[in-house]
Amino acid sequence: MSSNILSLLEIRNTLTATIGISFMVIGTIGGLLNILLFARRRMWNLSPCIPYMFATTVANMFNLYTSVLIRVLYGFKFTFMLYFSAPCKLQYYSAYTLVCISSWLMAACCADRFIASSRDADIRCYSSMRIAYRVIFSIIVIVIVAASEVFFCIDANQINAPGPCYTTSPTCVIIDQFYVFIFQIIGPPMCMIVFGIGTYIHIRQGQKVRSTDAHTKTVEATHVAGAIGDEHTRGKNRAVLRMLFAQILVYIACTCPYSTFRLYAVMTATVIKSNERLVIENIILNIAILIQFIDKTFAFFIYTLTSAYFRQELIKLFKRRNI
Repeated sequence: MSSNILSLLEIRNTLTATIGISFMVIGTIGGLLNILLFARRRMWNLSPCIPYMFATTVANMFNLYTSVLIRVLYGFKFTFMLYFSAPCKLQYYSAYTLVCISSWLMAACCADRFIASSRDADIRCYSSMRIAYRVIFSIIVIVIVAASEVFFCIDANQINAPGPCYTTSPTCVIIDQFYVFIFQIIGPPMCMIVFGIGTYIHIRQGQKVRSTDAHTKTVEATHVAGAIGDEHTRGKNRAVLRMLFAQILVYIACTCPYSTFRLYAVMTATVIKSNERLVIENIILNIAILIQFIDKTFAFFIYTLTSAYFRQELIKLFKRRNI
């Protein structure tokens, strides 16, 4: 190898090891605190969104100790997973399933808020814990089955690819990219945006109802705000919405680099590339993957910064532990 390629490889290893270890430390602390908070009965009584957030946190924790840990091992030159078929396929499968499960659970959480904020009582009844459990189970099963394409399209020791563990043929590139774009890059963000806008419209409609006829439509306005109950309950649900929408914005921003690289990979799938270009692409791919983990690693801090209610519950948790 030339000195330029060796230097690029060293840069890649340093970046992946340093950033990966930082993510693992920060993500472990934040993830454990999220689990402790979301596991409290008081939180589960707050909204059907909480089971989605709890399941998302668990998926992110597993992702932290599979995908991110593997990146850290790459940084320290433990790359045996890239050159053996079974470890290569398993690392892709775990990354694809966990990332997609986390993303679709957040999309389902947005759908729940859209349903809960509807003016139609028959629609609002679908926002419940029972429905949430069924949706979580369905998402896990569907993603696990859909991601099985990895076992046919990904293998070790690939030539003319961004990494030795990659798709095996141009046809497999298309199949793999189709899965990634539908289940990870396009599907979840589109659902989040559509349901997020719909929730905002429902809430605005509820505010107009209250301002038009405060005496005769008080009960209806309460329902339209997305939380059945008094003002205190509606305030808690608004806190959940802020937490959710903040994480969605970060998620979309962090997915863009990885989406761009995947689109580039499809467009250049049949191009013969030099070794130096492949190394550069591998660096970009690793950076894009690590950026994709930002919203999952810093979810606790996003919730803490955007929700006063979440901060209050966190303080109560620490006070309770100190007693």
